[in-house]
Amino acid sequence: MRLFVALYVLKLVHLPVRIKMTNRGYYAKVTTVFFSVCRGTQMDVVFLLDSSASEGSSNFHHQLSFVQSFVREFDIGPSNVQVSVVTFSTSVVENFNLKRYHSKSDLLRAIGSVHYLAGNTHTDEAIQFVSQHSFTTLAGDRPKAPNVLVVMTDGNSRSTLDTKHAADSAHRAGIKCFAIGIGSRVSTTELENIASDHHHVFRVSSFSVLSRIQSDLAAKTCEGMPG
Repeated sequence: MRLFVALYVLKLVHLPVRIKMTNRGYYAKVTTVFFSVCRGTQMDVVFLLDSSASEGSSNFHHQLSFVQSFVREFDIGPSNVQVSVVTFSTSVVENFNLKRYHSKSDLLRAIGSVHYLAGNTHTDEAIQFVSQHSFTTLAGDRPKAPNVLVVMTDGNSRSTLDTKHAADSAHRAGIKCFAIGIGSRVSTTELENIASDHHHVFRVSSFSVLSRIQSDLAAKTCEGMPG
């Protein structure tokens, strides 16, 4: 009966189910519920990663692992999802643009090779860079593909007002913005200023538990996207 109910509910939302036999009977294992709704979706996604001194190299690499896990769940390529990684501290570094990697294995390798460069938290300049440079045809942006920006930070920017102005410009440009706050030092108000709305704000207690929001981020990334 439990198996029937699980299958019925999943059929209603048109999500694939994996059935596994164990010595205790059958059960439905849904490991790709959130990600499956995104299959076939076109998106141009830029990850904007905080590289400020407050993080340290170890925590910075937790961010890279989080981005790699996100990428593994999507179809990567010029007809599907394209990903760029930009890091920021005192300066902004475009590690690679949207059109650079169309092979998932190459993209994963490139993410793992991104360097940590400590500095201050110039979030406003980073968001402005992404709006003006990352989401352009020259950088690989596709006119018909929705633009998604994921900002990850563990602290407040050098200027809350400038960061809000930069984020407002991104919102007006039609960029779907997510803000991920890590730890207790980042302001909820600033995260809400960066994000498209409060539904696009995520918070985790530490870098080591970023995986807890993986599924929710993927699902919200695809909400309202043409598939």
